Amino acid sequence: MKHRGIALLMGLVLLAAISLLALMATNSMLLQSRMSANFGERGKALARATRAIAAATSWLYSRPDFERERDCTSGCQLPVAIHAPGQLLQNPELRAQLGRNAMDYAAKNHAKDVVVGQYVELFNDLLGK
Repeated sequence: MKHRGIALLMGLVLLAAISLLALMATNSMLLQSRMSANFGERGKALARATRAIAAATSWLYSRPDFERERDCTSGCQLPVAIHAPGQLLQNPELRAQLGRNAMDYAAKNHAKDVVVGQYVELFNDLLGK
């Protein structure tokens, strides 16, 4: 009679161990599935970004010269890098100046007071005031 109890106990322990192994294998499989899906999405995103860069570059080069001021460092419609792709990498002063210009532009045109004023003006126009 004692042997039957031990055999039952050993069977339950083995069943629990096998169930635990199966659960861990399933968890590992799900993780690998997510990783491969993320890798695939990353490849798609890279392909889309590459196409977007090519489209933007061709659009920028199609603009007339009066829209592409060659020595513009402030208030430009298009970045200086269009004219000389390596110029920004080689010229830290120009990078700093363009960064300051961008910060000034953002502070002047996208400050909270300016944006709120634009919304108030829009709402007044919509209400007919």
